[in-house]
Amino acid sequence: SDSAIDVFLRIRPSKNPSTYFERDEIDDNRIRFKVPVDQSTVNNTRSHYGYEFNGVLDERATQKDVFQKVGIPVTKNVLDGYNSTIFAYGQ
Repeated sequence: SDSAIDVFLRIRPSKNPSTYFERDEIDDNRIRFKVPVDQSTVNNTRSHYGYEFNGVLDERATQKDVFQKVGIPVTKNVLDGYNSTIFAYGQ
């Protein structure tokens, strides 16, 4: 991409998938969250949130898929002489 920083989201597989989010029907790199107002949240006045990423890897993505989408481009940048980092955060 043209950005210095790319952000990818990997949706963790779960036996009980959340119903609070969905992928945008038009843009696969956009996720919409709907947080029910009746639950105790910090900001319960807002219930809809949208986030856009450079890429979204859904529950079916394998480690190989993640590496092909994220790891290979970063590795190529390193071999071309650019500083590159993969920062992964999750539980």
